[in-house]
Amino acid sequence: YSLFVYDTLKGLWHKEDNKQIDSFCSHKNYLYAIDSRTKDVLILRTANNWHDYIIIDTSEGEKLEKWGDITLVRPDPQIIWKTDKKESGWKFADGHYHRSNQGGGKWEFRRSLPDGWQINYKNLTFNIKPTGFKHTGVFPEQAVNWELFDKIIREQNREISVLNLFAYTGGATVAAAAAGASVCHVDASKGMVAAAKENARAVSQEQKEASAEKMQEIQQIA
Repeated sequence: YSLFVYDTLKGLWHKEDNKQIDSFCSHKNYLYAIDSRTKDVLILRTANNWHDYIIIDTSEGEKLEKWGDITLVRPDPQIIWKTDKKESGWKFADGHYHRSNQGGGKWEFRRSLPDGWQINYKNLTFNIKPTGFKHTGVFPEQAVNWELFDKIIREQNREISVLNLFAYTGGATVAAAAAGASVCHVDASKGMVAAAKENARAVSQEQKEASAEKMQEIQQIA
């Protein structure tokens, strides 16, 4: 297997010519990619503890996902491979976001969907809503980071304060608060701040009181 790395600054993929991955193995929450020639091992954390979110299939710049009971097809420029789309969900997905050549895009829905619905990750609850720019309000891959700082916060045995900048809809904010940290959530978008407040309210019942106490401030900075 060739190794491709995504440059987030340039928005481009490039091939690592000096790496040739020839085997993979997994253990717990980690995926190990191995180059047997150089003996290099790349360790990747995987968000594999989801029950309400699944990536069913990926091909040709799109991914087929299940968010609770609802299946969606969304574009993803990082999916540069072309494989046969054998999963029936490609044809029968509840919603499909189509990119426009002029920029942006629009949703096509096969059936009427609720304005929003909820999914859970362990003790956290998130509001899901398809937006006009393809997103749903949650980046599921960030669950590996939620678990990482949940562990770090709980191990400190002292008061922890977190400043979450460019905080979007508050996945990290809610997770840090649920772990016991005092959190200040800041984002420039009024809509994202409103969504973060809704996510804070939606935290699983056993976490609601704790999160309300720890959520110092959710504010918009223009």
